[in-house]
Amino acid sequence: MSKRVLDNREIEKKVFEEIDRICGDNKIDYYRDISKNIGCSIYEVLCEIERVTDYNGLADIFSRSSGIERAEALKGKILEIRGNAIETDNAIYIWHYAYLNTLPKGKKVFIISRDVFSKLSFREISVYENLSSIKDWFIHKALNPAIKLNATDIHIVPGSGANMYKFFYRIMGDLKDVLTVGVKHGRSVSNMLMHWAKEFTPSLKFDENKRPQDGRIEVTRDVAGVPIDIRMSFIPRPNMEDIDIVCRLLYKIELKSESLQSLGFLDPHAKMLEGVAKRNKGIALVTGATGSGKSRTINTILSMISSSRNILTVEDPVEYILPNARQFQTFEWEEGSGRIHRIGFQDFGRAFKRHDPDVIFIGELRDKETVDAAFHLSKTGHLVFATLHASRATMVPELLLHDYNMSVDIISDNLTVVVNQALVKKLCRRCAVEKTAEISDYVVSMLKYPNARAAMNRLTGQKVYEPGRDTSCECSVFHNNLAISTGYTGRTVVAECISFSPEMFSDDKLSVPAMDDKTVAGYGNILTDTVEKIQRGLIDLSALERLL
Repeated sequence: MSKRVLDNREIEKKVFEEIDRICGDNKIDYYRDISKNIGCSIYEVLCEIERVTDYNGLADIFSRSSGIERAEALKGKILEIRGNAIETDNAIYIWHYAYLNTLPKGKKVFIISRDVFSKLSFREISVYENLSSIKDWFIHKALNPAIKLNATDIHIVPGSGANMYKFFYRIMGDLKDVLTVGVKHGRSVSNMLMHWAKEFTPSLKFDENKRPQDGRIEVTRDVAGVPIDIRMSFIPRPNMEDIDIVCRLLYKIELKSESLQSLGFLDPHAKMLEGVAKRNKGIALVTGATGSGKSRTINTILSMISSSRNILTVEDPVEYILPNARQFQTFEWEEGSGRIHRIGFQDFGRAFKRHDPDVIFIGELRDKETVDAAFHLSKTGHLVFATLHASRATMVPELLLHDYNMSVDIISDNLTVVVNQALVKKLCRRCAVEKTAEISDYVVSMLKYPNARAAMNRLTGQKVYEPGRDTSCECSVFHNNLAISTGYTGRTVVAECISFSPEMFSDDKLSVPAMDDKTVAGYGNILTDTVEKIQRGLIDLSALERLL
C-alpha cells in the first residue's frame, strides 16, 4: 500500500525519463514547449498531437514508474467519480499519477488508461439517479446512451396535447423511441440546452419563442468519452412554451487508413475517386441528403493524398481528424457592443488562396458567395472538394447554372466528378434469411430514375435476403433490455459517381434528362448501384425506400 503515496515529483521524473528514451534526441523539452505554447497538457501533445505514444502506452509507463498494477477493466460497484479517479466499493482507479497523494487510504489503487477511464466515467450508473443538475441528467441519461448506441441524432419532442416530452434516437437511419419524461422536466432540459448552446453560439437568444434558431455545443472527451460537436435546431411550438429540439451528434474521429471500398463503394467508383485525388485542379462534389456520409467520403479521399501536398479544409464542424491536413472550423463571436461576427465558408475560401494550397475542402456550398469562391479556387489551379445538397449527380450542372448563376463555360471547365450517395442498412450475413424478390408496380412507378423498370426486372423473382429476427445474434442492439435493431450491422453507401468532361456541355443542354442521356449509360446511377448490392446480398429490398 505504501507505493500509492510515492512522491509525485519522483514518479513524474521517472515517467519523463522513460518517455524521453522513446522520443529520442532529448525531445521531451521540445514537446513541453509545444504544450505551453498551445495551452494543453504535455500528455495530449505526446498522445494526440505528436503521437509519440498513446494513452494505453502512457498507462504502462505510469505503472512501471510507480510500481502500481495496471487494470484493463473496472470491477465492483461505482461509488464516486471525481477528478481523475473512479472509486468502487473495493478499489480506486486512476489514469494520472498526479492524483496519487490525494486518494483516501485503505483501498487498493490501479492504473487504467485514459481511454478506459473516459468510457467508464460516463456510463449510465445508479449513483446519478438523484442528481439535481439537469445538465448532468442529460449527459448521463440521454447523451451517453446515445453515444453507446452510435446514434446520429437525439430528438426531444413535446407530446402533442400530453403532459410529457419524448426522446428519440436515430440509429442506422431509423427513429427509436427511447425515453419519456414529464413536461416540467422536458422544459428544464430545453432551457438548459439553450443556455449551454449560448456558450458556443453568441447569436442564440433565450427570449426568442417565435422563430427557429440554431446552436452548437462542443462536448469534450472528459465529458463524453469522445470529443463531440452537437449541432442543435430549436423550433418553438405555437404555445410558445415548448420547443422541438434536434441534436445532431458529430463525433470528432481520427480517420484511420480506411478505403473507399470499406465505405461501400464498388471498385469502378472507388478507382474513379482515387483518380480524382491525383488531380491538380478542378472541383469534385459529393451530394446527398443530410446525414448521408458526404463528409466521410471526402475525408477518406483526402486521407489518400500525399502529405507533400498542402491540404486545407474548412468545415462546420471538423468531424474527422486528418493527420495530413490543416483543418479549420467556421465560428462566430460577440463584441462587447453585442455585435455578432460570423466567419463562414466563403471567408475561409477567400483566405485559403493566400496560404499556398494544393487541395482544398470547403465543407458545404451553401450560397452563391461560397460557390463563387470554390470555382475561383479551381480556376486558379487548385483541386477543390465540397459538398452540395442535391438528390442526383446529374442534377448538379443545372443547379449550378440556375440556382448559383454559374456560366456553362465555368461549369464545363471546372466540374470534374460528382458523387451522389445515401446510407442504407447493411445486412448481417450471419442471420440473414433468403427470400424471393417481389417488386410492386407502385414501387417501380415511384422510382424516378432512367430505366427503373429494367432495373427492377433484374430483381423480380430472384433470390435476395432480408434481415433475420434472431435477437441472440451479435448484430442485435439493445437498450433497456429491449432489442431496438436486429438483422443489420451498421450502414453502407449506395452511390452514383459521374465523371464530367467539357464535351458534355458543348450543346449547352444541362437539364437532368439531358445529362442522364449523356452519362448514365456509361456510369450507371444510384438505383443500379443499389440493385447490384441487393443482388450481392449486402443490403435488402428496404434500401429501395431510400431512393423514393
